[in-house]
Amino acid sequence: MLRQYKRLRDEKKKEFSYRDIRTVYTIVLFEHSPKAFQACPGTYYHFLEHKANTGIKLEMPQKFIYISLDIFRKKQQNENGSIPVRASRISDATHGRAASSFARQGIHNKLEAWLTFFCRDEPEMILKLIEEYPEFEALYGDAYELCRNVEGVMQIFSKELLEMDRNTVKLMIDEMQEEIEKQEQVIREKEEVLKEKDEAPKEKNEALEATKHQLEQRIKELEKQLLEK
Repeated sequence: MLRQYKRLRDEKKKEFSYRDIRTVYTIVLFEHSPKAFQACPGTYYHFLEHKANTGIKLEMPQKFIYISLDIFRKKQQNENGSIPVRASRISDATHGRAASSFARQGIHNKLEAWLTFFCRDEPEMILKLIEEYPEFEALYGDAYELCRNVEGVMQIFSKELLEMDRNTVKLMIDEMQEEIEKQEQVIREKEEVLKEKDEAPKEKNEALEATKHQLEQRIKELEKQLLEK
């Protein structure tokens, strides 16, 4: 959310509007679901959004999706009934047909394929998933390489955290700079008001001095006229 806000504000500047921010979905995967989620044993997918106490409906820029992997796993195992025969026991002649037949058990769509990838590590289920969705074979290869190089993974994670920290600090600095500029503007306006107030008495004094001078000149003229008479 912060990155999107910063990017849009830098791009659009004065034309920026909070309406430009697109919805951000926070996805939380539970390996062990809290009790609140256990109360719905048949449901593993929960969509949450902000709700007002008054009942008004507003389109908020952040929504949440909670997925209970343990509940999904139980549901999938119940659908399967029992663990299928290991691939090593399937003859070469019937391997393709058998793999295709049990590949669809417990994996009905792409979402369930991803959840299977996240929470199942049995060789049988891995085979089922790859047979039905071959693109996951490369992901399993990547996961294997990552497990062999944990130090490299932590370095990537650390770099991401560092970049997030930098973006957050930069955002805070920009906000502070805006606040300073606003305060400077207020100070300048106050100085202008004080300057006008200071100049007002000065102008009045100058006007009084001019009037006094005119009166003195008039008195001198009158005195001169009297002497001439």
